[in-house]
Amino acid sequence: MTIWTKEKSLAMSEPYELHKFWIGEEVVSVAESNQVIRYVDPDAPGPTHDGTSWNNAYLSLDAWDKGEATNLVSDGNYHTVYCRSSGGTADTVQTTVGSDWTMDSTHYVDIRGFDFPTDGRWDESAYRMEVTGYQCIGVDGLNHCVKIRNMQLHCKETFDGELRAVDVSHTCGNNSVVEVGGCYMKSSGTLGGNTNIGVANKGSGLTIIYNSILYDWKPYRSPAVGGSWAIRNYSDTGTINVYNCTICQTG
Repeated sequence: MTIWTKEKSLAMSEPYELHKFWIGEEVVSVAESNQVIRYVDPDAPGPTHDGTSWNNAYLSLDAWDKGEATNLVSDGNYHTVYCRSSGGTADTVQTTVGSDWTMDSTHYVDIRGFDFPTDGRWDESAYRMEVTGYQCIGVDGLNHCVKIRNMQLHCKETFDGELRAVDVSHTCGNNSVVEVGGCYMKSSGTLGGNTNIGVANKGSGLTIIYNSILYDWKPYRSPAVGGSWAIRNYSDTGTINVYNCTICQTG
């Protein structure tokens, strides 16, 4: 299966160019001179888990974040992390790409699902975040530029709170760019909850969502309290652009 995407060039502030790639079958090549590559696999055998190979992959995206956060600008690098589940185990830990990172438009973070299902259907054997808590992935930093691609994100509510698959914080400034592309984001609940949102933007930068599925973003309390949206922009100064997405069963 091929999919057409609006993919930004290395400088994230430049215009989009259309190109085609194979979902879940992108080749991991030798890192470019200014690229850092790391790996996440909840089933990695080790013996160490420093993210430098599939065998020694971090066991969660949050462990990767805590182990790799750096000043990409002064380092002169951009950072790619590949995520897979070689044994079908879910990543159950929410994470925030936070202020421990320093980024700009050419020194950014690229989070990619490596074994994303080629037919675009949810796959319990592939890498997925199954998080009971507020969010799967948060972005929280002044000039943060983060790509989130080919990821399965499932927020599971068993408490009286709120859910976000991707949450862009109010701390993200005018130069922040967050891209969510080729992702499957869904929620489920058993207790209550209100104001459940697939992708929420509170920052003043740009959030782009493309070629993604947002499923079942609705309140799980009866009667409902608050409101729920697949996508919501809280910011008066921030922008959300949406391209070619499927949204169903929201309320």
